[in-house]
Amino acid sequence: VDIRYLGTTPYVLTSTNMDVVSVLKNENGAWNTVGQLQSSSGSKSALLYGDASGRPWVVFRNSSRPQIQYFENGAWAALDTTQLKGTMDTSSVFQTMDFKVIDGVPVLAFQTIKNGKGIRVYAHCKGNQAWEPLAGQTLAACATCRYPQLAVGAAGTIYLSYRDGDNGNKMSVKVFARAP
Repeated sequence: VDIRYLGTTPYVLTSTNMDVVSVLKNENGAWNTVGQLQSSSGSKSALLYGDASGRPWVVFRNSSRPQIQYFENGAWAALDTTQLKGTMDTSSVFQTMDFKVIDGVPVLAFQTIKNGKGIRVYAHCKGNQAWEPLAGQTLAACATCRYPQLAVGAAGTIYLSYRDGDNGNKMSVKVFARAP
């Protein structure tokens, strides 16, 4: 379950047996379903976000890759995440990802299992419809990095914080330039 205010309207993300995800919106005191999400079967770690325009986004992971959907023109649309298949740690019971829309660019941080464990951050570049790594491949190389969190500062500076299990479970923070 996750809840967010998008503008002045509360939205709730719910799941049944961690398998079916749905989004509800409170309208005039009643909770109404917001469209029908695509392919949410087998979902884990579902999260609800909103962008600057008030558009709801849902991010979850399944057995093979992250899934990202946004609500537009009365329906849910999916971003293609095929490029990220096999890179996310989909077996972890920990919260392994975070998501933000920064200056209109979807940005996903996640725990990785390929090419060295750690945290990776990718931005979805609309010009070429591809996911591009920010600041190289693995931003935080550690075997037990957990709980990545993204934040945006002044002038679009992106901050990534995470728990670094290789460093006594201390919080670590990386700073890098704005999304492309």
